[in-house]
Amino acid sequence: MTPRSRLASMILLLGAAVGTTAAAQQAPTLPMAPKELQNRPTNIILRLAKDGTPAINNQTVEWARLGVELQAIFGRRPEKILFMTTSAEDKVQDVRRVVALAKKQGVQVFALPRNASSE
Repeated sequence: MTPRSRLASMILLLGAAVGTTAAAQQAPTLPMAPKELQNRPTNIILRLAKDGTPAINNQTVEWARLGVELQAIFGRRPEKILFMTTSAEDKVQDVRRVVALAKKQGVQVFALPRNASSE
Protein backbone atom coordinates (compact mmCIF):
# COMPACT_ATOMS: atom_id res chain seq x y z
CA MET A 1 0.00 0.00 0.00
CA THR A 2 1.47 3.35 -1.04
CA PRO A 3 1.52 6.33 1.35
CA ARG A 4 -1.06 8.11 -0.83
CA SER A 5 -3.48 5.15 -0.81
CA ARG A 6 -2.93 4.72 2.93
CA LEU A 7 -3.87 8.40 3.44
CA ALA A 8 -6.96 8.01 1.26
CA SER A 9 -8.03 4.98 3.29
CA MET A 10 -7.58 6.88 6.54
CA ILE A 11 -9.68 9.79 5.24
CA LEU A 12 -12.47 7.44 4.20
CA LEU A 13 -12.37 5.68 7.59
CA LEU A 14 -12.55 9.03 9.37
CA GLY A 15 -15.51 9.99 7.20
CA ALA A 16 -17.27 6.76 8.09
CA ALA A 17 -16.61 7.37 11.78
CA VAL A 18 -18.41 10.72 11.68
CA GLY A 19 -21.26 9.40 9.56
CA THR A 20 -20.39 11.16 6.31
CA THR A 21 -18.11 10.66 3.35
CA ALA A 22 -14.82 12.52 3.39
CA ALA A 23 -15.58 13.95 -0.03
CA ALA A 24 -18.90 15.42 1.14
CA GLN A 25 -17.63 17.22 4.25
CA GLN A 26 -14.28 17.71 5.85
CA ALA A 27 -13.98 18.79 9.46
CA PRO A 28 -11.78 21.79 10.14
CA THR A 29 -8.39 20.78 11.44
CA LEU A 30 -7.92 22.42 14.81
CA PRO A 31 -4.43 22.70 16.22
CA MET A 32 -3.98 20.71 19.43
CA ALA A 33 -3.69 22.90 22.51
CA PRO A 34 -0.12 23.09 23.81
CA LYS A 35 0.28 21.18 27.09
CA GLU A 36 1.25 24.35 28.97
CA LEU A 37 -2.13 25.90 28.08
CA GLN A 38 -4.23 22.92 29.15
CA ASN A 39 -5.90 22.64 32.57
CA ARG A 40 -5.63 26.32 33.49
CA PRO A 41 -8.53 27.59 35.64
CA THR A 42 -9.03 30.59 33.32
CA ASN A 43 -9.57 28.50 30.17
CA ILE A 44 -12.76 28.96 28.18
CA ILE A 45 -13.91 25.56 26.94
CA LEU A 46 -16.66 24.94 24.42
CA ARG A 47 -18.33 21.56 23.97
CA LEU A 48 -21.14 20.47 21.71
CA ALA A 49 -23.94 18.47 23.30
CA LYS A 50 -25.23 15.34 21.57
CA ASP A 51 -28.00 17.44 20.00
CA GLY A 52 -25.41 19.94 18.71
CA THR A 53 -26.15 22.66 21.26
CA PRO A 54 -23.00 24.53 22.28
CA ALA A 55 -22.00 24.98 25.92
CA ILE A 56 -19.30 27.34 27.17
CA ASN A 57 -17.74 26.20 30.45
CA ASN A 58 -20.78 23.96 30.97
CA GLN A 59 -23.29 26.79 30.38
CA THR A 60 -25.62 26.05 27.47
CA VAL A 61 -25.72 28.82 24.85
CA GLU A 62 -28.26 29.12 22.05
CA TRP A 63 -26.71 29.17 18.60
CA ALA A 64 -28.34 32.55 17.93
CA ARG A 65 -26.45 34.02 20.92
CA LEU A 66 -23.11 32.26 20.53
CA GLY A 67 -21.41 35.13 18.67
CA VAL A 68 -22.64 37.65 21.25
CA GLU A 69 -21.46 35.43 24.11
CA LEU A 70 -18.03 34.99 22.55
CA GLN A 71 -17.77 38.75 22.07
CA ALA A 72 -18.75 39.34 25.71
CA ILE A 73 -16.21 36.81 26.97
CA PHE A 74 -13.28 37.71 24.73
CA GLY A 75 -13.95 41.41 24.05
CA ARG A 76 -11.67 42.68 26.83
CA ARG A 77 -9.60 39.58 27.40
CA PRO A 78 -5.95 39.96 26.43
CA GLU A 79 -5.70 36.25 25.59
CA LYS A 80 -8.23 35.28 22.95
CA ILE A 81 -8.08 31.50 23.05
CA LEU A 82 -11.07 29.16 22.94
CA PHE A 83 -10.54 25.48 23.68
CA MET A 84 -12.94 23.09 21.99
CA THR A 85 -13.45 19.46 22.79
CA THR A 86 -14.79 17.49 19.87
CA SER A 87 -15.88 13.94 19.33
CA ALA A 88 -16.81 11.71 16.42
CA GLU A 89 -20.47 12.37 17.23
CA ASP A 90 -20.15 16.13 16.59
CA LYS A 91 -21.54 17.29 13.27
CA VAL A 92 -18.93 18.77 10.97
CA GLN A 93 -21.08 21.81 10.19
CA ASP A 94 -21.46 22.56 13.93
CA VAL A 95 -17.69 22.48 14.46
CA ARG A 96 -17.21 24.73 11.42
CA ARG A 97 -19.86 27.11 12.72
CA VAL A 98 -18.12 27.46 16.09
CA VAL A 99 -14.75 28.07 14.45
CA ALA A 100 -16.21 30.69 12.09
CA LEU A 101 -17.98 32.55 14.92
CA ALA A 102 -14.84 32.49 17.07
CA LYS A 103 -12.64 33.77 14.25
CA LYS A 104 -15.08 36.67 13.66
CA GLN A 105 -14.29 37.72 17.24
CA GLY A 106 -10.54 37.36 16.70
CA VAL A 107 -10.43 34.24 18.84
CA GLN A 108 -7.99 31.40 18.18
CA VAL A 109 -9.53 27.92 18.56
CA PHE A 110 -7.52 24.98 19.87
CA ALA A 111 -8.60 21.37 20.13
CA LEU A 112 -8.48 20.08 23.66
CA PRO A 113 -8.30 16.38 24.48
CA ARG A 114 -11.37 15.33 26.47
CA ASN A 115 -9.24 14.09 29.38
CA ALA A 116 -7.51 17.51 29.62
CA SER A 117 -10.76 19.45 30.15
CA SER A 118 -11.42 19.09 33.84
CA GLU A 119 -14.06 21.65 34.70
